Amino acid sequence: EVRESYLSLCAIPCTACQYCLPCPQGVLIPDVLGAYNEGLMFGTEHARAMYRWIDEKCRGDACIECGECLEKCPQHIEIPEWLKKVHEVLCQEEASAA
Repeated sequence: EVRESYLSLCAIPCTACQYCLPCPQGVLIPDVLGAYNEGLMFGTEHARAMYRWIDEKCRGDACIECGECLEKCPQHIEIPEWLKKVHEVLCQEEASAA
């Protein structure tokens, strides 16, 4: 029951297996997706702090949607779509402050 409750809090079913890596653009896909899931569990501010720790060149907005990761992901996650969404959500505060 605990496992199922925990998994229900994870919107993105990423297991951090890293099969999607290396990304040709250098995006740290498991870290980016993990930050979003952490935000669902522990709050948006926690997730934004985690996301800020990721080098700017390795964040979700660096994705060019080449699809290389899609072929490798055993969870069949729509990675480019999630990367875009995660970046929008976790950088929302930074954009409005600028």
